[in-house]
Amino acid sequence: MDVGSRRQVAAHLPVVLAGGHCWQVAVEACGLPRGTRFHDLRHFYASALIGAGLHPKAIQSRLGHATIAETMDTYGHLFPDAEDHGRGALDSLFGEAAVPPECPERVAE
Repeated sequence: MDVGSRRQVAAHLPVVLAGGHCWQVAVEACGLPRGTRFHDLRHFYASALIGAGLHPKAIQSRLGHATIAETMDTYGHLFPDAEDHGRGALDSLFGEAAVPPECPERVAE
């Protein structure tokens, strides 16, 4: 969904809340795929928050989930892999002071 479509959906929200027919009219007016559900906006919102790098606890709070497990069970697959997220953390911390890839003694052999 592009930014223009999201703005159009937001402009139609008061109409949308009136009932299912109004939602379908809003979906059509915004050029969204037929069958787009109101609940799909919730998933879009959650994935946008994850993409923006919000902490999972903040996302849990915004979505009104009772537990972090509920948030992670539903959206965990969208978070960057923890291994990827931490990769290079020590390198950036030490910067140019990184240890050479091989010991000097071994190079001389």
